[in-house]
Amino acid sequence: MRPPYTPRQNGIMRAAARRVRYDEIPPQVAHARYVYCLWELKTTQPRARNFYYTILPDACIDIVFDLDDCSASIMTPCQTAWRIALGRRFHYVGIRLHPGVYHGDVDAVVGAAIPIKRLAGWAVTDIIAALQQHSFTQQQDILATCIQRMIECNLVQADDFIMQVIARLDGQHTITQIAQQLGCSERHLRRIVRQRTGFSPQALRTIVQFQRSFTEDWRELYADQSHYIHRFQWITQHTPQHYHKTYQA
Repeated sequence: MRPPYTPRQNGIMRAAARRVRYDEIPPQVAHARYVYCLWELKTTQPRARNFYYTILPDACIDIVFDLDDCSASIMTPCQTAWRIALGRRFHYVGIRLHPGVYHGDVDAVVGAAIPIKRLAGWAVTDIIAALQQHSFTQQQDILATCIQRMIECNLVQADDFIMQVIARLDGQHTITQIAQQLGCSERHLRRIVRQRTGFSPQALRTIVQFQRSFTEDWRELYADQSHYIHRFQWITQHTPQHYHKTYQA
């Protein structure tokens, strides 16, 4: 079995990294089946110029709290990276869900950022007011309460099936073979993956292989170097070599 899926969000350009900080921390153990990480992206001081951040596709769904604008959204890119302008000063905190666990309107979220006013019955304004009073480390308890509320109202549900599919999405297994290994028909696998993640199995494979290429040998993931470079460039608009030189690890 492959290592656990560990998607990267390293979309800060090295040349623009001054006065910008991005941190991730793991969720509480009780929430680890639902949540990949909690994260914070903020300016440590106002910048002289507008800051552009690149969001990489990872098939995870993020719940994003904008602490400066007092707003929130649910979002995930489709198969290609987003480059968004965040301004000269910003402060975001988020919950990154594992692929497949979000049981809201997945189709509406994929490729979009959907504004929300309430999360599992809790007013976003109240959540943000609580978050604004604490440092990121201390915000964990508030975010954990958000997660627990989502679990209790079934807005998120652990999904071992999707994680088993992701573990097999490499360059060596066909969708038919994965279905056979998981004891289901190919049609059933395609339907469940599309229903729970918002992606077809082929699209999910594209994302997972791309993400794994940051931590694994690309030769284990792609047919050849040309295929690897083409896919990477299609997703990020950069060759792998240029991306790694341009963006923080």
